[in-house]
Amino acid sequence: MRFSAAFLFVFFSYAAQPASSLSADESWPWSKKKVEPAPVQKDLLEELAGPGCYMRMQSGCPKAPMRTELWRHDAWAEREGVDAAGCQLRKPVWDKYCNSSDAQMAFVADKNRTQ
Repeated sequence: MRFSAAFLFVFFSYAAQPASSLSADESWPWSKKKVEPAPVQKDLLEELAGPGCYMRMQSGCPKAPMRTELWRHDAWAEREGVDAAGCQLRKPVWDKYCNSSDAQMAFVADKNRTQ
């Protein structure tokens, strides 16, 4: 069966709609993936109950599995009595220990301690 060029031109000119003719509500059938919104993360420093050096990693600790998505005391820093600057210096230590790069450090000063 052979179609003339004029027939094919008319057929494809009126049968196919350009992608720009899709309304905002329509989408391509293969793009119906549901995108989950990212969880709302607020800075939870107010959760830190007591003074000390805290660490968290949102990605977890692949090398040494532990719960790092929540703030946790850095036990070594606590024993050594590090200050705010020393606490921040612990970030590369945690990154290397966990084989990760997203360690976050926070320091809560002891209000009862005299300088």
